[in-house]
Amino acid sequence: RKKFCSKSCTKSESWYRHSLRHNYHAYQPRYIYVMYNKKYDCYKYGIASHKSRMKKHKKHGFKLIDKRFYPKNALFIEQHFKKYLYKRGVKPALNKDTLEDGWTETVSAKDIPNLTINMISKIYKEK
Repeated sequence: RKKFCSKSCTKSESWYRHSLRHNYHAYQPRYIYVMYNKKYDCYKYGIASHKSRMKKHKKHGFKLIDKRFYPKNALFIEQHFKKYLYKRGVKPALNKDTLEDGWTETVSAKDIPNLTINMISKIYKEK
C-alpha cells in the first residue's frame, strides 16, 4: 500500500487520532481558517484557538483569506476534510522542509481551486 506522506506525518496523524479518541480539546471553541500562499500556489487550512497561529503562517508568506469561529466541532471538521482529501489521493502541497509546522494541512490550488471555509464545512455536513 502506498504511503500518503512521510513518517512525521504518520506520527502527526497518530497524535490526532489519539487526541480525538480521548477528546482532548476536541469540543473546545476554535477558529477554522484558510490562507493562501502565492509563491507556492497553495492553500493552508487549519484550526486555532487564537489568532497568533495565523500570524505565524503569515510570516511564511500565507495571506489570510477567511476565518470563522466555531463554538464546537472545529477539530472534527478539519479532520474530516483531511480524510476527504486523503481518500481522493490529494497530497499535501508542502513538506516539512518547506513549512515545518502545519504542512500536512496544505493543498495545491491546482488540486482544490478556490478553497473556502464554506466548502470545508459543507463536506463535513455531507458525511
